[in-house]
Amino acid sequence: MKGSLMVLIGILAVALASAVAAAGTTGERVVPAVFVLGDSTLDRSPVAYLVLKSRNYLIPSALTRGVSYASAGAGILDSTNAGENIPLSKQVHYFASTKTEMESAWGTRKVSALLANSFFLLSIGSNDLFQSKPKTPADVVALYTNLVSNYSAAITDLYGMGARKFGIINMGPVGCVPRVRVLNATGACNDGMNRMAVGFSSAVKSGLAALAPTLPGFAYSLADSFAATNDVFANPQSLGMCFCSMI
Repeated sequence: MKGSLMVLIGILAVALASAVAAAGTTGERVVPAVFVLGDSTLDRSPVAYLVLKSRNYLIPSALTRGVSYASAGAGILDSTNAGENIPLSKQVHYFASTKTEMESAWGTRKVSALLANSFFLLSIGSNDLFQSKPKTPADVVALYTNLVSNYSAAITDLYGMGARKFGIINMGPVGCVPRVRVLNATGACNDGMNRMAVGFSSAVKSGLAALAPTLPGFAYSLADSFAATNDVFANPQSLGMCFCSMI
């Protein structure tokens, strides 16, 4: 398993976003736009916020296709890789700014309808785990609690601005990414980090289940990237892939 796990998950996530936004067999889109927030697993599609701003094309894209606010290295916590990325809280702030500009161009009622029918895709948290150094089980619980609290707050803020349809991609086996495996003399995965990833994903699942009843009209799907990635590693040929070594 020499390939980059994050690249794999990124490909799957981008494919999901593209499929949701693409025209169906009837020629109509499944949703009017896709808005993406997260880290490097999702920073390829749709076009990035800062790029659209620099080209003066933010609002046309937001109204017709969507925007990506995802940033490589970003975390749920502002302190994660601070100063080197756009953290989740700022991504939400950028979306709020985008919404204000959309309303100025198109009107509040039309924008509200568009956002209610758009798809919000999120995938984030692995960088927070890379940066954390919990020493006891209590530290791990405290970390999960802090992360889920901030994650839930971001989702609630998006909901408050009109988002209703969410796709949440949980954490994959981060203990198997190259940056972790290279630290092991045998090149093996870090089972401890993978256990933390599973624990975090379980905490997110519970957090979403608790959050949903408090947000009328809130709909979400939780993708299990950990299981999906392990399935690909176990049987890559089923997807036309192989684990190839470069000589």
